[in-house]
Amino acid sequence: MAIKNFSYECIDAWKNKLQKENTRIYWIGNYYDNEVYDDTELSAETLDILVNKCANILKGFQLKDKPIVLYLPNVLQLPIIALATLRIGLTVLPISATNEDVNCLHDIMKSSGADTVVTIDGFWMGTRLIRTKELLDAAITDIGIQRVLVIRHVSPDKGMPPPQVNLIGRRPYYMYKQKRDSWWSGFFPKASTSCKAETVSNESIALLLPIRNASSAELLPISLERLQTEITHVQSAIHPDEPSLIISTTNIFHQIICTLAALRVGAVPLIASSL
Repeated sequence: MAIKNFSYECIDAWKNKLQKENTRIYWIGNYYDNEVYDDTELSAETLDILVNKCANILKGFQLKDKPIVLYLPNVLQLPIIALATLRIGLTVLPISATNEDVNCLHDIMKSSGADTVVTIDGFWMGTRLIRTKELLDAAITDIGIQRVLVIRHVSPDKGMPPPQVNLIGRRPYYMYKQKRDSWWSGFFPKASTSCKAETVSNESIALLLPIRNASSAELLPISLERLQTEITHVQSAIHPDEPSLIISTTNIFHQIICTLAALRVGAVPLIASSL
């Protein structure tokens, strides 16, 4: 079967070479105590299911002519969404959640013409809480954003058991706008686990990189051909039989590139989200 796209190369091409239970992504968060460690492993089977489900969810939003904005830190969902968008030929506008400049965010999103944003409720950068959803709400007050998908990261979750140790402080609370805002996880239970990788031309725009100057925000288009060049360059430094450590930075474009490069050669990206 001919290779379809990067999502195919990273997932489907390895189905007959790896066991379903083989680890494909290892993610390490920035919280731990004596009993709890904030880390996750995704097996080959689980990654395949999540990416296919995510691709089908995004298909349902009919975003072919518009980019999807990812206003995220280096969370586990980032590579899943990146692989899903590549699978169906969508354009991604990645914005690091370490960017707390509301005016900058406003200009970038207004320039993009996007109507869908995937973000996170908040996250910790060292000992400081970044209120990502709150910043996003302020940035899109007069922009035609129709859909905000929120990844639950620091907000209370009724499905999680209470902590064994009570820490001083409280979890953040965020405004939830009806008809616009939805929890990211709510779409997955009913989504299909099958999504065929689409054939996409090299000239197609895979990503838009925001470039902020003194007067406006510009978006630099990155074609699939350019993306392949970047990924191939990183691949040359990766050993397929060794874990590839990817440390969180403020540049999520680089993090996407490094994760795709590792998966493409069969290595296990070890993603450390601590900042």
